[in-house]
Amino acid sequence: MLSKFQLIANLVTQLRAQPEFKQEHFNWTSESIIEELEKAQSLIISEGDEVYSFLCFRESVDSFEITVLATRPDMQKRGLQKRLLQDLKKLASFKPILL
Repeated sequence: MLSKFQLIANLVTQLRAQPEFKQEHFNWTSESIIEELEKAQSLIISEGDEVYSFLCFRESVDSFEITVLATRPDMQKRGLQKRLLQDLKKLASFKPILL
């Protein structure tokens, strides 16, 4: 099984290879996502080696900051980000979440 870092890096690489991928919708490179994952915490919805949606966040003394939100285009409109945000809200029950 691949690590969450590699799963997400693979997803970013796959997205960038698609002709309909629009750079303005996601300006992170595979390398910058891996770097962010090493520094931040993340929540992921996946099945096997397939990442459907993920969220990266950093925790400070008094808040949580969301740094990345992403969902595979073919998995959008299924409430995946809502589930991730609800999970983060449970973690942050006593701190504000910053976007």
